[in-house]
Amino acid sequence: RPPMSSRSARSSDSRRPAKGAKAEKPEPRSFPIIEDTPVDEAEEILRERKAQEEARKRERERKAREDERLDEANRLRVEALHEEMARRPHTFDADGNIIWVQDFAVDKLPRVSELVPFYVKRDLIR
Repeated sequence: RPPMSSRSARSSDSRRPAKGAKAEKPEPRSFPIIEDTPVDEAEEILRERKAQEEARKRERERKAREDERLDEANRLRVEALHEEMARRPHTFDADGNIIWVQDFAVDKLPRVSELVPFYVKRDLIR
């Protein structure tokens, strides 16, 4: 095609329909792609194995992250427990579990020796 030198030459492009003419519906430029490639069973088996191995690897990584998160939570819990043990009195039971020692009100305990409400006179010894 020769180069267009004027503006009027560009506007009267042959791709545009004329003003008075009916525009014909253009034929679609897209078409379906038909693949006629044979399926290789050995290749499919290898693809499935690779996909399974990747799934196992993702699962191992997920489990490792979960274990790491649980270890960190456990470490924080034990650290908090040690801080509380330093502040409060405690003891351990036979299984190794912590028993927190609580102070009790002495005035609420029963009396060890009862006061008797009567008075015994002393004999005067001469």
